[in-house]
Amino acid sequence: MECTWYGKLPAYWSVANWALLTDKHMVVLSRELETNRRKLQVVSINEKKVRETNTIYNVIIGAVGANVLLSKVQDARTHDQLSRFGWFTLSTFQMEWEINQVALVEKFSIPYTLDNTSRTYSCGLLQIDLTSGTASTLGRASPISGIWSLGQMQMVQNSDQKGLIAKQEGRTAWQLNNFSGSQYRGALGDKLIFLLPNDEMVCIDKRTGDSLWQVQLDNVTNEGRTKGTFDSYNETYARNSFIADIVINQEILVWSTKYDEFCAYHIPTGRQAQFTKQNNQFLVDINDKYVMLLTVDEEQCTGTLALYALEELLSEHF
Repeated sequence: MECTWYGKLPAYWSVANWALLTDKHMVVLSRELETNRRKLQVVSINEKKVRETNTIYNVIIGAVGANVLLSKVQDARTHDQLSRFGWFTLSTFQMEWEINQVALVEKFSIPYTLDNTSRTYSCGLLQIDLTSGTASTLGRASPISGIWSLGQMQMVQNSDQKGLIAKQEGRTAWQLNNFSGSQYRGALGDKLIFLLPNDEMVCIDKRTGDSLWQVQLDNVTNEGRTKGTFDSYNETYARNSFIADIVINQEILVWSTKYDEFCAYHIPTGRQAQFTKQNNQFLVDINDKYVMLLTVDEEQCTGTLALYALEELLSEHF
């Protein structure tokens, strides 16, 4: 495990999304310890190089490939106000565009809803074209509709709320009884991930509706905040969370327990292991090679971000 960042924590470090792990980089928005000025840092994971610049932005909305959407968020009493947006390219270390547009969202409910297929970003009544940086106003905020796009399929909540139906070209492909959309976390390719009320994580084959695996997340921290290398996800659970209780990719599932350990489940073999959780240490994110962890010093209001190589985790504990 290697430390890749140390610095001052934002005021709402557990809520606002101020650091992000991509395939090749770690992106961090923070303040300098000495001057308190905001800065944007991009850490090249393989080359161990850090580039930084001054910035006005204080939240990372998400990434699409090698581009990151940044925003400036201010407290507007009963709401959060996003007042500026910037589209930053990691490879060139430059802003592609910036716009001054205002969006209001409920307190601590910024939609972190970008994935690698995103072409637009919607927030409140604002919709932004990510290619051009142009903004338009929606007639009303998009509601959570009970319909989830799964590529050429759709998953729909039954009207009686007691099951989910997958439809393709208007025909029912399969049905999951006693599942609800609130339990759906996201799609990893053809695998749909659900977290049930009994803390069991279930993986469903998108094509057939069959269960591929299920794992009991013993002693998992109780908010069920789930992050992963999802192709798409349930937007309800893409909010209010920098800290994660559960992170998952195609190969490994890691969760934080209520005690002094993390648990890891190796999906291909079905084997499970534990590793030590330090005091005030939290799961943050995952990609195909690393798990990102945050360790907090509350007295100093500082934190350390570390990357735990999955290859190292597997060799040490499995």
